[in-house]
Amino acid sequence: MKIGMSISNFGNKMKLKGKDTYIFYDPDETKYGNNDKIPAEMRTDEYSLPLIFRVGVAMDVLKGDRNRLTLAVDAVHPNDNTENLNLGFEYALRNALFLRAGYKNLFTENSEEGLTMGVGIEYNFFKSVLLKIDYAYQDFGILNNVQRFSLGLKF
Repeated sequence: MKIGMSISNFGNKMKLKGKDTYIFYDPDETKYGNNDKIPAEMRTDEYSLPLIFRVGVAMDVLKGDRNRLTLAVDAVHPNDNTENLNLGFEYALRNALFLRAGYKNLFTENSEEGLTMGVGIEYNFFKSVLLKIDYAYQDFGILNNVQRFSLGLKF
């Protein structure tokens, strides 16, 4: 069994500052309109990033010489949204073929994310090079069907 926790965005408040806040301003543009090159700086308020606490558990419920089935659950507690769960599993056949499925943001109000599925292949080239090919599909609401491909080499 594997257990993990994290806290994200823990820290001070943020504030926009820098060259992107510099503007030119004409305080009387409607009356005369001839002072449009007065340098100014926009003042922005401070804001907090959303604090997110996560805890997750993963466990191999089936583990043999040729097969492995891993189940995982991840609970998320953000301070600016509803709590949610991420659920998933991975089935490995001979550590070469991997089938994956899961559901993201279960119980989140107005979530765009949902069902995810994927497949992966690992193949040993020579003795020291591992080729990894992965494909994933995700139902992502307004973006409809999001598909991802990845290719990796491990030396």
